[in-house]
Amino acid sequence: ISVSDYSKYYYIDQGCLIDRRTMTIVTALEDFSIPDGIKRIGDYAFFGKYMLNEGVLPDSVVSIGYKSFASCDQLTSADLGNVTEIGERAFMDCGSLQSVTHNNKLEAIGEYAFSYCNQLSSLEFPETLKAIGDNAFNYCVSAKTLRITENPLYFFKKIVIILMSVI
Repeated sequence: ISVSDYSKYYYIDQGCLIDRRTMTIVTALEDFSIPDGIKRIGDYAFFGKYMLNEGVLPDSVVSIGYKSFASCDQLTSADLGNVTEIGERAFMDCGSLQSVTHNNKLEAIGEYAFSYCNQLSSLEFPETLKAIGDNAFNYCVSAKTLRITENPLYFFKKIVIILMSVI
């Protein structure tokens, strides 16, 4: 992929094609790192990137789009930093994903966001979390630890659904 130096809309930095207007990663090349200043990981940005084994997002990233990291078979850990919103199916079918960390700013987890993450063993919900989409943790069969930091009654219905989907 090449982009003209005069493009008003896109540029390439550290192997990522970036939309200048929204500071969103559109896609990544084979060898990449996520530059500082990025606000959003776009829909399908890293979809199926088999060589991705660790995802560390800069603190500037606040949103992860639809299927952004879906089907990244080798992804074992994700450090979400200051992300507040995880889109639908963002990490779906990441069968090797074992751990997800965040800076307790997470507000929303989309539908099917972590479904079929067979190795994900613990789930932590910060007090900032306001919404969990349906089937967000569907078929997370290794999930053994569930931590709710605040207001557990608010999430009771969703937690029951999550637990039922992993049984």
